[in-house]
Amino acid sequence: MIELLSDLLSGPNVLLVGAAMFLVAGAVTYFTVQAPDPVDVNPGMLGIHDAILQLSARKRLVNPGLKWLADLAGKFNPTERVALLEKRVAMAGMSVNWPIERVQLYKLVFGVVGLLFGTAVFFTTSTPVNITLGPAIAAAGWMGFDYVLDKKAKARQQTIEYALPDILDQLTIIVEAGLGFEGAFQRVIESNDTPLVEEFARVLRSIRLGMSRNEAMNQLLERTDVVQLRMFVRALNQADRSGIPIGQVFRVQADEAREKRRQRAEEKAMQLPVKLLFPLVLFILPSLFIAILGPAVVRVQGNGGINGGGGG
Repeated sequence: MIELLSDLLSGPNVLLVGAAMFLVAGAVTYFTVQAPDPVDVNPGMLGIHDAILQLSARKRLVNPGLKWLADLAGKFNPTERVALLEKRVAMAGMSVNWPIERVQLYKLVFGVVGLLFGTAVFFTTSTPVNITLGPAIAAAGWMGFDYVLDKKAKARQQTIEYALPDILDQLTIIVEAGLGFEGAFQRVIESNDTPLVEEFARVLRSIRLGMSRNEAMNQLLERTDVVQLRMFVRALNQADRSGIPIGQVFRVQADEAREKRRQRAEEKAMQLPVKLLFPLVLFILPSLFIAILGPAVVRVQGNGGINGGGGG
């Protein structure tokens, strides 16, 4: 048995074992959490003991274990870190299906697997590569989920920022045509399918459940991180307090958002030459020199060099 473990944790087998551990841990966690539950049993129809036995194994055994692991993972994260994770999940648009307990559970699973895999790589051989690779794998196991979540949140916020001017234009046209705030939002939600429209749908649903418009829009700001959207919400709240027509607010904010998008496009266009400089110097110019000067160098060497071929 010891020889088998040493063979598994030696040489390239370490990478295969670690990859298998990551895949198994991720698959088990995903399918365990996503698996549907059977229909609940009414305890009044049976005794308490019989009712418990009628529940699925997931509800009796797996869910309490997962909750205990999630609570354990929460102890490794301070309160500020948990709040940051909740905000990232909301910004990534995953807050409905991904409660913070599930996020902490995934972080714990991949953190433990990364720690075990990194420790195995670190102690397998004493090469400098393994000495640095082991701690890197352990850190990646714990921080990798945060990185993926952060990238997804940033991509979604950029999509919201890009779609904002067009949505505001539609709202302006609809409001000026005679519909009110909720009717305009409903019409935009029915005719578009973007992350911004999903957030507006949550705002409209909150208002219909009895929440005030200002509070619903402020909750929108907590789930997003777009400067122009923040300015739009503040202008809308100010219009409610001052009695300014919302059609005028929509039009002004749409013009400003469109101008900001044009300025961002110009800024990215100005950054393009600087970004192309390093690939040009490192890859394109050397290739051109080789293609242009290469045949000349070969011909010169074939003739005996620069000073060759003339002696007799």
